This record gives sequence, structure tokens and C-alpha cells, in this order.
Amino acid sequence: MRRWRGSVGRTLRSGCRSGLALSLLLFPLTANAQPERRAALDTFNAANAAYSAGNYRTAAPLYEQVVAALPDQPIAYLYLGNCYDHMSLDAPRGSQQLIDLLKKAEAAYKTGADKMLATNTPAATRNAVTILEMQAGLYAPDRLHDTATAIAVTQHLIRLNPSDPAYEFTLATLEENVENYDAAESALAKALELKPNDAHTLADVAGHYWDIAAHGRRLTYTRETAYLQKGMAFADNALALDAQNADATAYKSQLLREQAALETDRKRKDALNKEADAWAAKAKALRAK
Repeated sequence: MRRWRGSVGRTLRSGCRSGLALSLLLFPLTANAQPERRAALDTFNAANAAYSAGNYRTAAPLYEQVVAALPDQPIAYLYLGNCYDHMSLDAPRGSQQLIDLLKKAEAAYKTGADKMLATNTPAATRNAVTILEMQAGLYAPDRLHDTATAIAVTQHLIRLNPSDPAYEFTLATLEENVENYDAAESALAKALELKPNDAHTLADVAGHYWDIAAHGRRLTYTRETAYLQKGMAFADNALALDAQNADATAYKSQLLREQAALETDRKRKDALNKEADAWAAKAKALRAK
């Protein structure tokens, strides 16, 4: 099995991040608010305190009460989902307990993102992006193991952030993981369209081509060689823009070593490995600066 690389998924840590204040309500309560809503706000504050202290098992049922009483507060779904996300980290791998917790996190994330996007405001959209990024992390092989849904969520993120190449790279990685290389190349091409003259972007593309060539299980010699040649071209283009780019330097070394592995002529193989060693040493020196 290919390794799962480049997931955008993440979980919030205790406290606040990305402008998401735990005490924030999307629609603040007023002095004339109904007693039920005021009671729900007290519960929300108690949930926030438990969450900030890392007591996710205490916070989760409190957030469940909040979303039931205040369905117009999608921020609560974010933290509810994140509670289950955190709790899943302690569940045995492959267990039903793990699956159940991840499914609860998924349901909360989905609802929260939908409700955020329905408000159609820039701030809510940014919060929805955060939720979708966390949702994407649920589908890794050691979690829900659902690449198709991870791809669908990433495509949603691309629609919300069409100018950010990071999501195109994530999509490329997901497609590589299932060896759908034509789709992966399409995503890489879109990333390049967004930043065509950026050394870091070119280096990342080179790295993806190395990864395809090095880990593709069903590649023919001809196709693997073509991917290595493409990767080398992008590494060279990156270095032409920035000769000190450590990533491009490292990928060039790896691409050369992969070419050496395919080479049948002993002298040519030794020469490629020697050149790879030189580029690896240079990458190490650049990263030590």
C-alpha cells in the first residue's frame, strides 16, 4: 500500500486558533434573549471551559446540548466534532469505538460546515474551510480509510479557495495514493497555473513526480522513466529560479537515485548514484544553514 501523504486534516488544540474564539457566538444573545437561550449560553461557556482544559469527554455532551438548543450557532458543531476527533486518538486502532467516534466527528463537521456556508459571509466561509480541513483528516487509512470522500472534501475546499495551490497538491497526493496518476497530473498542472514561476511550487511538483515514480506499483518502465524525466525538469526549473532551494535540491538527488535504480549499465548506474550523493550532500548543507 502506498503511504498516505499530504492530508489537510487537522484538529484544534485547546484554546483558540484561526480567529475562532471559544466564546464567540455567530448570533450574539441580547438582554431580551429567552431564558432557554441564556441557559444554553451557560452550557456553551461550560463546554468551552472543559474544552480549553482538554477535557473532551466532559465537553462533548455539553456541546451536544448546545447544538440541540441553539441550532443557529454552527461554531458549536466545530468544537463538538473536534471533541470526538480528539477522543478518537485514544481509541484502539481499527476498533468499533474508533469508528463510532470518527463518525460522530464527521457528522458534526458536516453539519457545522453546511450551516457556516449557508450564512454566506466571509468570516463564516473561513470557519467552514477550517471545519472541512479537519473533516478531511478523518479519512486517512488508519481512521475511516475513505479516499473517495477525502477527495470530495478536498475538491470542495478547492471550490472555496480556487487561488490556493495547496489544495491542488493535496488532491494530487490523494489521487496518487490510489494510483490515479492522470488525475494527479491534472491537479499538479492546476497548481502550476496558480504559481507558474515559483521555485517552491516547482519543487513540490518535482517531488510529486518522484513519489509517483518511486512508489507506483503498476508502472511500466517507459511510464516510470517519463515521470522521472518530468520530475527532473521541474527540479531543474526550480533550481534555475532559486539555486539554494533545499527541496528542489533534495528531490533532484532522489530522482537521480531512482534513475540509477532503473539503469542496467553499471558505469551509468554508478555515475547516477555519485551525482545523487552530491546533490543529497548539498541539500543537507542547505538545510543546516
